[in-house]
This record gives sequence, structure tokens and C-alpha cells, in this order.
Amino acid sequence: MNLREFFWKLQRISPLAWGIILILLALLLVKVDGDFAKKLAILPTVIAIFLLYQAIFRGKMY
Repeated sequence: MNLREFFWKLQRISPLAWGIILILLALLLVKVDGDFAKKLAILPTVIAIFLLYQAIFRGKMY
């Protein structure tokens, strides 16, 4: 599988699935010791909130 096909498959994942994946990533970062990891968990959380909003309230679950 080449790189272009891999990125195409990543684009086909629904925003709802991306939101859940990013929430899980943020939860893993919060579990890591250190202040930097906790600050780093803010970014996936914010993006996940926007994706979940788009998927649930805007009806873009495809």
C-alpha cells in the first residue's frame, strides 16, 4: 500500500470516528506523567469537540 492510498483511506473515516479517536488520544496523554503532556492533550480535545459537533449536530455523519 503506497502513501497516497493510506491518506485516502484516512480521509474516508467519518468525523464521528475521528472525534472519538482524538478523545481517546487526549485521555492517554492525560494519563502520562508530566505537565507538558497534559497541556498537549488540549489540542486533540478541542479538535475532537469540533468534529463531534459537526458529526452530531450538523448531520455530517458519513
